[in-house]
Amino acid sequence: FLFVYDKEADELLSYNSRNYLSEDIVSYMAYNAEKKYLLIVYENSNIDILYDDDTVYNIPGYMSAVLTTTKDINHVTFDNKNNRVYLATKFGYFVINDEKHEIAESHVNDVNIRSIGRVGDYLIAFTDSGAYKRPIDDPQSSFTGLPGITTPSMMMPLSDTSFAYKSASTVMVATLQADGAPTTKTLVSDNILTAHEVANGYFLRSSWCAYIVSKSAEVKSLSI
Repeated sequence: FLFVYDKEADELLSYNSRNYLSEDIVSYMAYNAEKKYLLIVYENSNIDILYDDDTVYNIPGYMSAVLTTTKDINHVTFDNKNNRVYLATKFGYFVINDEKHEIAESHVNDVNIRSIGRVGDYLIAFTDSGAYKRPIDDPQSSFTGLPGITTPSMMMPLSDTSFAYKSASTVMVATLQADGAPTTKTLVSDNILTAHEVANGYFLRSSWCAYIVSKSAEVKSLSI
């Protein structure tokens, strides 16, 4: 079940298939702080979008898709300007239109995509072998490598030219130059365990500390 704490009423609520949700067993969640909805992926690959006002839209297309590989979700990023949600999977990635509440694209290329997201005019993908980019307006074009970005995960788009990501035990920020090549620098030197989108940035948690990273790549540490 999904449990929700109502701060005003000081009570814990259960959201499940008997009231709001399409299923009961949740396997992945990601919150869109700007559009105020929770993307919920269930164990059977059914998908709900649950808004803060309890409105729910079901997107069953992924559940009904026939695949020979696992449907586990690795990571999710939001492109709110273009009403897109990018879901990285073991077999490739797919894209949800969160305005029409439907699957807009599906790319099965038998590559484990750790994370994927839009950065300006490019789609940036992280795989087991590194980082890659392709023009966003040419979905049939091939991805090309981004040099200098190693063991990337947890894609965090910041602007039309920059994104943050985890590399080993460090969080880096990459800035794309005019030719599309990246320059990188260290943002947080800590072993970040999780990263979640919040209003105007991201909340990062390590074993002993937490951080708020703004869309302008400014870092604020929070003691735990």
